[in-house]
Amino acid sequence: MTTRTIHFLFSALVGTLSLSVDLRGDVAEVVAKARAYVGPDNSLNAVKSLHFTGRVVDAREGLKPVESSLDYIIMKPYRMRLTQISELQVGNSTEISTEIVILNNYDGSHHVKTGNFFWRATFLHENVIQRLRASIWQSLSFYRGIELVGGSVEYLGTANVDEVSYQKLAFRHEGGTIFYDYFDQDTGCCIFCETSDGEVLHFEGEIMTDGIRFPKKITMTIKEDGGKKHTITQDFERITVNETFSDDLFSVTPSSSSVAGHTSSEPAPVSK
Repeated sequence: MTTRTIHFLFSALVGTLSLSVDLRGDVAEVVAKARAYVGPDNSLNAVKSLHFTGRVVDAREGLKPVESSLDYIIMKPYRMRLTQISELQVGNSTEISTEIVILNNYDGSHHVKTGNFFWRATFLHENVIQRLRASIWQSLSFYRGIELVGGSVEYLGTANVDEVSYQKLAFRHEGGTIFYDYFDQDTGCCIFCETSDGEVLHFEGEIMTDGIRFPKKITMTIKEDGGKKHTITQDFERITVNETFSDDLFSVTPSSSSVAGHTSSEPAPVSK
């Protein structure tokens, strides 16, 4: 809109308004079907937090896959705590590695501990925080209300992928992150998603919790430099709706000053 001239806007005003109404109608139709597939409106609107537990397999082309346990909490409006614990080969020994990512609105931190070494911790960069906020909204809002948080949704028509036709929506978030969701035209199920960062997420299987349908498995594919393939597969064993959590879990800068005293579930104080 901002790239058009005033003259063009006025001369095409009627056509533009008609197009906008049509697009919003298509958005509303696709969103309504997608939400109906996931669960009843009253159940979706009541979701304040989600807690995922399971396993993650991180596989880079040419390297041995790394398997981790997964504990992932998200809460409205923009809170997250992700904990992954894995076994790493360090020389001739196997060490336990713990990685924790915390987000609390516009603040975030990343904490790593391997074996008996001290925690290493850093603040998250602004662009990482924006992507995490967008991801949390996608998971907790079930396709509705992005305009209320400074974003927009656009109907992009039908898209043919591998000889299958999908309804396609673009969710444009504050900060520039975009999720392109592809929905089954008959059921409204979101089959896969592309991001503005070039990632592709495929959703498989099903877990029903409190009448809400969640994917059992999410596989994210990333194209790295040189065309090498990188996949991260999250396989959920349990999903809990509306648990309550202590504010301390989302503290970006924990009060304790003793790094050595932290356990695998307690991240170290953050340094810039």
